[in-house]
Amino acid sequence: MSPAVSYQPPFRLSPDSGSVVVKGGSVYLFHSGTRDITGTVRSGDIFIVYRISPSCIMHEVGKVRFVNFHGDTYMEAEVIEGELKAGDIAKKGNISCLIVSTEPCAR
Repeated sequence: MSPAVSYQPPFRLSPDSGSVVVKGGSVYLFHSGTRDITGTVRSGDIFIVYRISPSCIMHEVGKVRFVNFHGDTYMEAEVIEGELKAGDIAKKGNISCLIVSTEPCAR
């Protein structure tokens, strides 16, 4: 069993912020932290981003490029297409990640 991690991610959790991020901006994603993610995702990998409509239909809304991991369960990605919001889902193959923030913390 591994010890608990007390890592402070470099962003605010903002599931209801309504902020939109466009090409060139950064979004922060939550992932499972399993080997499916950490052993597969590489710098520059492209994820397709979907938004779930009120009628529960997934619509493609953009694409992101993986930048780097933050701690055990977060990653940063650059928006390369579309207008993305917290709550959107980024997918690459059988990997799915939830966009949890569009707002980095002040450093």
